[in-house]
Amino acid sequence: MQTKRNLNQEPEQEWVRSNPDGSLYIPINTLEDLLDELEFSTKNFHHFVYKNSYGLILSGSIELTVTIDGIQRTFVGAASFELKGCEFHDTAKLKSECIKNAATDIGRKYGRHINEGREAQSPKPPEEAAKEALKKLKPDMAIIKQFEKAIRENDAATIALLSNVYQLG
Repeated sequence: MQTKRNLNQEPEQEWVRSNPDGSLYIPINTLEDLLDELEFSTKNFHHFVYKNSYGLILSGSIELTVTIDGIQRTFVGAASFELKGCEFHDTAKLKSECIKNAATDIGRKYGRHINEGREAQSPKPPEEAAKEALKKLKPDMAIIKQFEKAIRENDAATIALLSNVYQLG
């Protein structure tokens, strides 16, 4: 059984990994193994895509429920990241990030304060990152078909949306 003291221990060094920017994290497979000790479950995973001045963003949230010392507690985690294309695993990656962010509220063992006192280093200067974010994506066949259908049906909103995001025509 977990106690409050165990939850606030620092994570084991072998659990911790480093991102290219120097920030630290606990990989989802390790974190889920730790959460298994708490009889965890997830529900209400919501996600959506939107476009901002940097490009397409995938954003979402999830509820993580754990049992600690016989008491059920629910934590909420959210995450978002820029889409670099349409990848099959993007939604799974988002869900993992949401779970990791919810788990940090449980205690230090699960990643709370893991980056305290650290300064993340941007891999690219802001001007270069902004310029890259404004590049249009290369469409796959499904997007091309959706675009052609929008043209046939005179769907101006879909044509405008797809033209803003993808390299079309």
